Amino acid sequence: MNKKMWNMKVKGVLILIAFVVIVGCLIQEDPFRQIIVENLEQCVTPLCIYSSFNVRPGGISMTSDGSLIAARHTMGGVYLFNIPSEVVWSNDNFGGQCPMITKDGSYLITQIRRLTAEEPFFLVKADQNGSIIWKKEIDLSGIDALSMTPDASFVALGYVDQDEKGHLILFDQDGNKLWDHQIDGRIETVAVSKSGYVVAGPQDRYIYVYDRNGELIFKYFTGSWYDPQNAAIAPDETFFLFVSEHKYLNCHTLEGRFLWQKEVGDLCNLQMSADGEYIAAATFGELFLFDESGNELWSKVVSSVCIREIAISAHGEYIAVDVEKGFFSLVSAFEVYNKEGGLLWRYEEEQPFRALAISEDGHYLAAGSGVVLLFFDNFAAIREYNSSECAQSNRFLTFYYL
Repeated sequence: MNKKMWNMKVKGVLILIAFVVIVGCLIQEDPFRQIIVENLEQCVTPLCIYSSFNVRPGGISMTSDGSLIAARHTMGGVYLFNIPSEVVWSNDNFGGQCPMITKDGSYLITQIRRLTAEEPFFLVKADQNGSIIWKKEIDLSGIDALSMTPDASFVALGYVDQDEKGHLILFDQDGNKLWDHQIDGRIETVAVSKSGYVVAGPQDRYIYVYDRNGELIFKYFTGSWYDPQNAAIAPDETFFLFVSEHKYLNCHTLEGRFLWQKEVGDLCNLQMSADGEYIAAATFGELFLFDESGNELWSKVVSSVCIREIAISAHGEYIAVDVEKGFFSLVSAFEVYNKEGGLLWRYEEEQPFRALAISEDGHYLAAGSGVVLLFFDNFAAIREYNSSECAQSNRFLTFYYL
């Protein structure tokens, strides 16, 4: 390599480094971002806004009718809200994983937040008044993956003990430990069915299926690491979904029989409708809707980054996702689509949305970011958006760094 070519390469590297540093400074210290956000004219009006509510990622769950909403604050504490968005109760001692509320609102599964590193974690079942029904000591390391049936008759969880050994546990509705299996590596995703089947994806890049008695009935090497929402079981237990090779969405029976496979790209999240007929899958920017047979109903690029949050109504009529437009976007948003893939409305915010939940009939929607918790009447939002200038002129306020 001659000296001229060497100098050109060195200059190129220096320019690239300078560009990265400048962009990093702009992202960290943007004097215009807050001004732009405060002056956004939103196309829809929330039912209620709780400002300065820092929602934990995935930290919202909702009853089937949307009448009760549980939210986990990042700084600690679980709050239970009702519609019209009043605080029913809050408990600063609750924390850990996302609080999960049963479909009828009778029970809540969460954790007791420890105050020191020497205290163990406890899994907790509470009633609708926040009173503890039972609590189970887990370990010092905390819970990595958590799932429950819609009525909390079964609760499955994964955690790593002090010896860095992964554990997969199934509890019944009374807090009895039905079984505890040790697995090599941290449990990254878990799902449990109405009869107590458990699907788990640990760091060893296998997918495991156990029956209610803890018997292993299926094991498959996927070649993938998992995100928390990378597995799901159909409500009628006829199939389950999981990711493989960082690009395939797979469908098998719980006994391990292959049904179908679709290439979607790097899967970030998947959610199934309560009737089991629709599957929403989110990748790095692209949103897919499949039917239960694996037929692709539609797909579209809706974001410039990995879509971490999806909420889908019981029959797939409404699908909400978090989006960010452009790599250097000033404003994040969440968008609501219909079953045909049409945009119904969107709401923009200063920071990315970390959690979304929707009632089974699609009437109510909750969304949380690092700065705000919002509740919406989805039906009213659709009407308001359709009558607004935003929808009529298709003008969306998205800004980019230059």
